[in-house]
Amino acid sequence: MKALIAFFKAIGTTLAIYITVVITPALTAVALTGKWSMYMTCMDSGNYVAGMSFVALLTILMYWALESEFHG
Repeated sequence: MKALIAFFKAIGTTLAIYITVVITPALTAVALTGKWSMYMTCMDSGNYVAGMSFVALLTILMYWALESEFHG
């Protein structure tokens, strides 16, 4: 049962990091420009999504590495 809880906790953390890293900069662009169209411009751009997905992957890997180092 502990393994199942740890599995779902890891999936939840991974999704939270991914969503935060991909969505937050697009929403920041909306806030800075005042135009909701900027959100769709970012999300429709393959370069933006690919680049932010790479950043999210690095963030997730760093989180897992540091979590295992500090929490055993």
